[in-house]
Amino acid sequence: MSKNYGKFIGLKGVHMKNILVIVPHLKEGGGLTEFVRHLYTGLVNNKSYHVVIITEATLPETRIPKFSDKIKIIKAPAVTKIKDYVNFWNRVAHNSNKYDYVHFHTDSLTKFYPYFVMRNKENVIVHSHSSTNERITKNVIKRMLHKIGKRIVHKGKFKKFACSNFAAKWLFNDDSYIQVNNAIDLEKFKFDKNQRKKIEEEFNLKGKTVYGHVGRFLPVKNQSRVVEIFAKIYSLDRDSVLFFFGEGGERTQVEYLVKSLGLEDVVYFMGFRQDVNRFLNVLDWIIFPSLYEGLPITLIEAQANGVNVLFSDTITTQVKLLETSKSFSLSEDNSVVADRMLHVKLETNKRILACSFLKEKGYDLNDLVQDMHEFYSTYDHAGWNRKTIYEVKEN
Repeated sequence: MSKNYGKFIGLKGVHMKNILVIVPHLKEGGGLTEFVRHLYTGLVNNKSYHVVIITEATLPETRIPKFSDKIKIIKAPAVTKIKDYVNFWNRVAHNSNKYDYVHFHTDSLTKFYPYFVMRNKENVIVHSHSSTNERITKNVIKRMLHKIGKRIVHKGKFKKFACSNFAAKWLFNDDSYIQVNNAIDLEKFKFDKNQRKKIEEEFNLKGKTVYGHVGRFLPVKNQSRVVEIFAKIYSLDRDSVLFFFGEGGERTQVEYLVKSLGLEDVVYFMGFRQDVNRFLNVLDWIIFPSLYEGLPITLIEAQANGVNVLFSDTITTQVKLLETSKSFSLSEDNSVVADRMLHVKLETNKRILACSFLKEKGYDLNDLVQDMHEFYSTYDHAGWNRKTIYEVKEN
């Protein structure tokens, strides 16, 4: 990479913003990946930007989504190849001043060396996208490494970004930070009654209450709890069905639970789909009992469509953008949760208004692209206050 690195810096004779983006991994359908893909695609398509993405790892059995041809993707050496890893990040740090900004998008600080070598740079952003990570909290060595990383970030000259208050706490403790909303393409998720009718006919859902969950089948997503809550709902209302969207290692276990409860005829496993936005039109509820999250983009998308959202209290209340969204405690009995949902009056006719509410709250991707462009374009951010980006001071 060393002999070719310079050609990724920018285009000769053209005034462009050069942004180096660093992510821990890329995976199709992942919230962090999709945020990065949509933001930087918007910048390279609508502004004069040259973007290079460094991905630290390629996860097994995951697909990498297609990025714009205008975005260059580089794979960093694995941390286990210590010499290559150190040399690579030393070169990145040496070249970092050739970029307007170096922007780390991450969910942990266990791999702290890149932050260490860039700790005194004025143009480096650390952006937190998660509120915790069980692989770290349950491992003594990883906890120690994460703590070292937090210390480096706290002492360094980094600009600190986070998608929520919980995410900021995870990486920055009580340091001041800048909140960047997980904005989406609102028009893509706007409620469409014609699509609702088509899917109702395709799956014979007329007169049914449709529940759903969107996400990879991982322990943190807690899909078994979705099934358990739905089982109580179904025992009280036989006109109920459940849709799962996503793949992952825990899917087989969840399918077994569905079969053991005799629900296989009313639970649909749809796998990974590119058109989840279309199916949101037929959902009445999203059940989201995650053990932790930063601020899940899935729930922003669901609320843009006007879907009623039930989310666990381990997720920041900042995700509640509509009055129809409700929080529940993971310690609550499934029967209590189910009964509460069944007593909510569903009002499909108001769903068309949801997008305008989310735009007012700063969750429009077009606004985010413009706000990030303005941020990247100046080093003087005093009094920064845009639609999707705002300073939060912690004590």
